[in-house]
Amino acid sequence: MYRRFSSLRERRCPQCGVLMESRGVTPKVRAEFCPECEGAWFDHGELKELLSGRITERFGKHSLETASPTDMACPDCAEPLLRRDLFLKSGVMINQCRRCSGSFVDNGNRARLKILAIALAAQRPPAGGAAGSA
Repeated sequence: MYRRFSSLRERRCPQCGVLMESRGVTPKVRAEFCPECEGAWFDHGELKELLSGRITERFGKHSLETASPTDMACPDCAEPLLRRDLFLKSGVMINQCRRCSGSFVDNGNRARLKILAIALAAQRPPAGGAAGSA
């Protein structure tokens, strides 16, 4: 995936302010991880890729109505992050920037996100056609 603000050389954790470290999550997704609180920052598009394209990362009517303000700011554009459910009743809470759509996932929700990603990947039809085709 691309980094929306590629000119930035470092990111600080929105939760604790520590310098984050970039690591590959999948061959197509790199995220920044906080060595202190173990939260992760995903650029716009990275959560969608991680979850097999099954979500939209843009704020919709429902997500804006249910989002709550946080005391955290986006490490790229300094906009306040809003806390919301990744998608309706997913059980995964993210802290998202309304401006650039980057998302911070705290350590507790990272475990839930991993379980969700594995479950969605298992439901993905095989490449080259629909499941059950001959």
